[in-house]
Parts: sequence; C-alpha cells; structure tokens
Amino acid sequence: MASALSGWRLFCLFALMSYQEPGFLNSGDKISIVAPSGKLMPGTLKAAENALSGHGYRIELGAHIFNSTGYFSAPDEQRLADLQKAVDDQNSRAILCARGGYGTTRIIDQLDLKGLADNPKWIVGYSDITALHLKLSRYNIQSIHGPMGTSFNRTGAEDSTEALLGLLRGEVPILKTQANVLNRQGNGAGVLIGGNLALVVDSLGTRDEIDTAGKILFLEDIGEPDYKIDRMFTQLLRSGKLDELAGLVLGDFSENGSRDWQNIVLERVHKMSYPVAFDFPIGHEPHNLPVIVGATYNLDVSGSQAILKHKE
Repeated sequence: MASALSGWRLFCLFALMSYQEPGFLNSGDKISIVAPSGKLMPGTLKAAENALSGHGYRIELGAHIFNSTGYFSAPDEQRLADLQKAVDDQNSRAILCARGGYGTTRIIDQLDLKGLADNPKWIVGYSDITALHLKLSRYNIQSIHGPMGTSFNRTGAEDSTEALLGLLRGEVPILKTQANVLNRQGNGAGVLIGGNLALVVDSLGTRDEIDTAGKILFLEDIGEPDYKIDRMFTQLLRSGKLDELAGLVLGDFSENGSRDWQNIVLERVHKMSYPVAFDFPIGHEPHNLPVIVGATYNLDVSGSQAILKHKE
C-alpha cells in the first residue's frame, strides 16, 4: 500500500506524525511572560497575572518587559534575552507572549530553540507572534495561537481567555461558525498552520518560510485594505502556498472597512477544490479562541455550519 503513495503523500503523512506536543500544565507549574514585540504600559499585565496565579500557576515576568524604546517593549538585545531565558528555563512549562505589534522578526534569527527539542513547552500568542509559530513549526514543535497577556484586560475576551486556560490544562476547544454563503463545502484533515496573513507572507523567502502542503491553513489580519489582502493572497498563490492545502480557514480581518476581501480570497483559490470557511473566531477581535499550531485538525464545512476540531 505504501508503495502506491506518491512522494508528496508520504511527506504529508510524515508531517502529520512528526510534531511534538508539549505537556499540558498542572497547578503549581511555572509560566513565563515575555514581550518580544510591541511596547507595554505598566499595569497592563496585572489581569493576566491574577488570572494565571488564580489557577495555581507561578508567574515570572521578563526582566526587561517594560523597558520600552520606540515602538518596542525593549531594545532588541533585551527582548531576545528575555525570550531566550524563558525558552531555556527548565522549570518553565509555558511562555505567554504579552502582546503583538512588531519586533519578533528582528530577533528571531538569533533565537536558539534547540533546547525545546528535549524540553518542549507551549509558546502562546497571535499577531506578530506568528513569526514564532512558524519558526517552531520548522522544529516540529506545537504551539498555541490565541490570547496573549494584554488579552486578559479586554472587554468581551473572557470566553477566549477561559478557553486558553482550559487548553493549557488539555481541554482543546472545538471551533464552530454559522454557514457563510461564500463558504466552499467539504471535509479536510491535516496539520494546522498559519496565523497573521502579513507575517505568513513575510516568512516567504526566509529560513522560516511557511510549509503548507497537505495542511489546513488559517489566516487573519487587522487594518489591511482590500488591495493589500489581494496582493498578499496573490503572493501566496504565486509561491505555490495555496496549491495543496487540506483546507483554508479565514478568521477575522478586522478594521478592513469592507466585506469584498472574502470574494478576493475566493477568486484567488477558485481553481482549488479544498474546503474554505470564513468567520472563524480567530484574530484581533476579543472573541479569539485558541488553536494548536502543528496539531492535526479536521475541517468540516457543510451548508449549515463549519467546524474545526482537533483530532485526538
């Protein structure tokens, strides 16, 4: 049977099996909070610290987390030092990124992740933290795309932060949406990969370039007008990243000012046959449910709903 499989299918089967899952957390475990991207105001992490400690976790903040310079939380070398220390800390079981913004790609090539192969831990975040998710995927280590430290301050984010706390304990949420008339029905299974559209496109041509073959690709963004969304999807199309997906999941494209972007996406993938689903609660809105990047999911898109479910 194996001899009948194409080389591409064998590659996809290997990819499905090769990601390491960090162990889920117990009360008393340590969580590191670092800020590899945008600057923070003092006090903006108190809600996160209170919620995490209230669930029995020990919290350690990066030493330079509030040393803001320009639009960064701290100078490059300090952000890198905090992140590297959290990665190398044998007692830390998870790393919660404080916020997104910009800055992770400036330090990511200097980050040494080899220690995570022997001691994998969850790295959690979204937006600019997509760069970390993509780097971790190159090491075949799963991570969590979901709420960050400042998310615990947001009105309307309570369900999302509770879902994150549940996921850290091993309770993986099922994501469901009502049918969108633009959805393309079907069923697909594969490793989940993706994150912020701009950061995914930014990875092209780098050592952390996204690998999408045989995978379910999920994308979200904020503040991007239609023509920029068109340009970025065209770049993904031209680079072959939309050719061999198991499915395409679209989260929130916040502050876009238009719904035409959905038709733009469909036009870019109209030659493909995999399922496509819009309106998933993933992105920059308060309702931003966590998913495991690098885990195998099933995407089921019907006439009444779309479901993204983690495969045990």
